[in-house]
Amino acid sequence: MIVNVNCIVFHVSDLAKAGDFYRNVLGLGLKEEKPDYVAFRCHGVEVGLELGGKAGVEESAPEVYFLVDDIEDWQKRLESAGVKILKGIRKEDWGGVVITIADPDDNVIHLVQFGK
Repeated sequence: MIVNVNCIVFHVSDLAKAGDFYRNVLGLGLKEEKPDYVAFRCHGVEVGLELGGKAGVEESAPEVYFLVDDIEDWQKRLESAGVKILKGIRKEDWGGVVITIADPDDNVIHLVQFGK
């Protein structure tokens, strides 16, 4: 039986640049840092960055949805940080309000708020 998600790993080409994005833009707390891997805490799930990826969107790559409490505030923060916004705020038919962004390696990340 699967009881929870333990870790999500993004493969990145520049560990320092990606680490700065996940730490300072997304606000994830640092868990550990090694020469080829950086881990962050996200409410019981580890978000890892592993050196060895290549920049650019890969069509079959998984996409991650981070749950947020104020999607409009996040859009302002992301815009002021110069984050690449792939799709602006929109209401999805499954009930979420979503903004889609790219990290420095163009990994696709969604921020979602429910109850809006």
